[in-house]
Order: sequence, then structure tokens, then C-alpha cells
Amino acid sequence: MHHPYRLLLPFLLFACLTGSAVFASPGGDTTQPGIPDTSKLPPDSIGMHLLRACRDLREQGDYMASLEKGLQALQIFRQTGNRIKEASTDRNLAQLYQFMGEQNSNPDYIRQGLNYARTSLDLCVAAADTAGMVASNNTWGVIYRSMALINLDQPYWYDSAMACYNKALATISPSGKGKGVTAPLYNNISQVYSEGKKDYPAALHYLDMAVRIAMAEHSLDDLSHDYGNISAVYQKMGDKKKSLEYAYKTLDMARQIGTANRLINAYCQLYNSYDHFGKADSAFKYYFIFDNMRDSMASLAATKQISDAQTKYETEKKQALIADLNGRNSRQQKRIALLLTGLAVVVLFFVGLFVLFKRGQRQKRLISTQAGQLEVMMKELHHRVKNNLQIISSLLSLQSYRLKDDEALEAIRLSQQRVQAMSFIHQRLYSTDQARMVNMQEYLQDLTRSLVMAYGYTEQTLDLQVEIARQWLDIDKALPLGLIANEITTNALKYAFKDGQRPALYIGLAEDGEHLLFTVKDNGRGWDMKRWEQPGASFGRTLVETLCRQLKATQNLTYHNGSIFAFAIPKDNTYAG
Repeated sequence: MHHPYRLLLPFLLFACLTGSAVFASPGGDTTQPGIPDTSKLPPDSIGMHLLRACRDLREQGDYMASLEKGLQALQIFRQTGNRIKEASTDRNLAQLYQFMGEQNSNPDYIRQGLNYARTSLDLCVAAADTAGMVASNNTWGVIYRSMALINLDQPYWYDSAMACYNKALATISPSGKGKGVTAPLYNNISQVYSEGKKDYPAALHYLDMAVRIAMAEHSLDDLSHDYGNISAVYQKMGDKKKSLEYAYKTLDMARQIGTANRLINAYCQLYNSYDHFGKADSAFKYYFIFDNMRDSMASLAATKQISDAQTKYETEKKQALIADLNGRNSRQQKRIALLLTGLAVVVLFFVGLFVLFKRGQRQKRLISTQAGQLEVMMKELHHRVKNNLQIISSLLSLQSYRLKDDEALEAIRLSQQRVQAMSFIHQRLYSTDQARMVNMQEYLQDLTRSLVMAYGYTEQTLDLQVEIARQWLDIDKALPLGLIANEITTNALKYAFKDGQRPALYIGLAEDGEHLLFTVKDNGRGWDMKRWEQPGASFGRTLVETLCRQLKATQNLTYHNGSIFAFAIPKDNTYAG
């Protein structure tokens, strides 16, 4: 029988060794739709070519190039006064920021998308463009739904989204203007019923109407969205067969379309379905593909370029406004110049102080620039370390294929888990604004959930509680604590739960005066304390002892309705590694 992850290994090694995302476009501009010779085209035609390029590049996942084309098109349509095309461009930019905000859980991007959607709707109302008003209200609703996804404690965003969708449906003209948005509207309404109202039959009702329209119009893109949402609804209803059936239909549609965004959504839905129904191997396979594609579209460089492009556009717009104001106020400037001449003597008095001030400012800017470069380099370093750790894990997996001895296979598996524990740290460091601080709640949850899934448990078969009072911790403390949690949790999952009762794990990190208190507890049958306390009893024990010495920590093992490992770490200790 072939190992389920064997097909993924070439994919992994290629992605990590090239230092770039597997699904990213090659260098140059070969993936961007070409813009013809603009010297022979009127401005509006150039703008339309740029707008089409903006749409295509967004679906391919090249957000930086999409943003540049969209801003160029927007500038042209504003200059020519084509308000309908300007509104269409604003909608595309709104959707672009919605994609980026949802994939990166960044509310600032989504708020930027709301601004563009609001501008698009205002332009359509002013131009009496019915179809544009329908599309703009739909886009506005989609962005509100994205805000609900990344702000789970604010469910009222779903109500705002539903209000936009209903307004869009009411705006559709009896003559047919705006009717082309009906299928996406039904699809989007189904998400409100499924995610916000938990009314799954109603969600399937709207999805059925959306599928019928999409089939009649032969719209593969709409069908891809519809099938993905149908799979998600059946997943919530507990129907494994139909959830996986529509998840694979989603992947089939995405492959026919061939765009990165649709493929990412398809692989994510397959992972969610398999994970929900406890199929750990298949879930891991599709999560790995999804995670690599998502990483390729969320690099630090791309994020910085997007910010720079938006800043450049806003700067050019402000410069044009300044130039216009300068032309209107030229006489005022002349009067100001005469006053400045009269103050020249006073200015000379401050020249010396100004020179000293400028020297200090230059030094300050230099320090700030170097600090920013160092932060970017640190994030890139963490990204590469994470990729290299994935290579090591893959090589260990390749090595395990040749081994027949159970003890050797188990040693390889434990080594992979230790490498994964370190990989989680570096993944969090490069994907946040913190270069050295780790969110322990998220890190320990990711680590323990991956171990629980690896040993065949699910949320339905094992009670897992992670309770963290000290949220942020320096990497010098976070990494040893993660490895300690990995060792103890692994042993508990392997040996503790043998007596048939419902297994439970508790991991806690609290503060007590001058110490951090780290606790790992299970409700299993208990450990052999004499064997654990015997020097050199196992590699795991040796590793935990070494990590405790590095942290200058004390450890204590007790048994009360299960095993309790307690560690006390001085807050102001110097890392001894």
C-alpha cells in the first residue's frame, strides 16, 4: 500500500528548495495579460484593457500586478469622466482588497474594500446604472460577510450583508438589467443562512437556485462557488458522502477554470471536509497543498509592494491636486515670497541650529531604515527556516519508507513531530508583525491539535483545553516550552489512554510572582514515575531535562486522576542554550 503523502513529497521539496511558492507565476511579466500598443488607442480603450488585466491577474493570485493595473485604469476613467467604467473599476478593486483581507485575516484591507464598494455604488446611483447598482450592492454584501468571518464575535455583519443582498435583488429591473448577478446573489445569501443563521435547509434551497442558473448560463466560475458552499453545508449537517462529493466537484470546476484563487478554495474545502469527518491522512494531504498555495500568495514582499502601490497612487492623486491649487494661488505665493525675503535675516540666525537638527534627523532616519530592513530580514529568515524544517520532515518521511523495524519507524515519526513543533514557531513569526514574540495561545493550540490528529483523535473523541494567561512569549522561551509540550503530549497520546474512558488533555501557562507556571495534564492511567525519574530512561525524558536546564526551570510530576507535569520557569532567566 502506498503511503498517502508520497505523492506530495516532490511537491514539497520543489516548493522549499526553490525558495518560492509552488503556484507562483515565473519571473517577468509572462502571466500578465498584455496591453496592446497604446499609442493608437483612445484612453477609454486603454482603460478597458487595464481593467480586464486587473480582473485576470486577481484570479491568478498576482495581487500586486492586479492592483497596479486597476489603479491605472481608475486614473484613466476619472480623467475621461467615464463614471460607469470608473464604478466597475472600483468594484474590482473592492473585490481585490476583500480577497487579500480574507486570506490574511486583515480587517484594514477589508475596510479599504468597503471604501471602494461605497464609491462604486455612489457613482452607479449618480449615473442611474441599474446593473451597476446591483453589482455594487452584491460586492458590498460580500465584503460585510468577509468582515464577519474575521470578526467572529461580531455576528451583526451577516445582517448587514443580507441587507445588501436583498437591496440588490430588489434593484434588478423588470427589463432584465442586473439579472446576471442573480446566481451569485443566491449563492451569497446561502452563506448568510449557513454561517450566520445556521439554517442549513434554507441555505441548500438558495444554492439549488444558484446552481440551476449557473448551469443554464454554463458558468464554471459560479458552479465552483456553488459546489464549494454546498459541500460546506453538508459538512455542517454531518453528511460525509455528499460533503466530499461536492468538494470534489468544486476541485473539478477549479481545475477547468485554472485560477489560483479557485484552486485554493477547492483544496481548503477538501481539507475541511476530511478533517471534520476524522480522516486525518486525507485532511493533511489537502491542507498541505492549500497551505503552500496560500503562503505563495501572502509573502512579505507582495504585502509590501501592495502597500507601496496604493501609496504611490494616493501620492500621485495628491500631487495633481497640489498642482491645481498652485495654479490658482500663484499671486498668493508671490506675496508670500516677498514676506519670506523680509524674514531672510532672521532665517540666517537659525541656520546653525537647523544644520545640527538636519544632522540628527539623518541619523534618526538611518536608524529607522536599518531597523525596518532588519525586521524584514528577520521575517524572511523565519520563512526560510520554516521551509528548511519542512524539507527535513520530508526527508525523514522518505527515509521511513525503507525502514521495517517498528522502533526505528517510531523514532522517525517522533523526530518529524519535533521538527513540526519548531516549524510552527517560525511560521507564526514570519506571518505576524512580531519578529521575536510568539502568541502562545495560537502556537500551543496548533501544535496540540496537529498531534491529536496525528494519533487518530478528533474534537469529538478527545477533550482538549489550552488555557494561556501569558499570551506573548519570547522565542527563547516559547521554543523550549513547545518542545516540552510536544514530548509530554505525545507520550500521553501513546500510552495514557488505555482504560476506555473519554481522554482529556489540559495545557496551561500562567504567572505567579517571579515565575511562569507551565502545566500539562491528562486523565489517563498515570505514568511509571520511578521509570520517568530514572536518569537516561528515554530520549524524551533526556530532552525534557535538557530543555529545563536551558530555561533554568524546575519540574514536578504528580498523579491525581491522571498525570500532572508542572514546570516553574523564572521570568527574568537568561536562556542557557
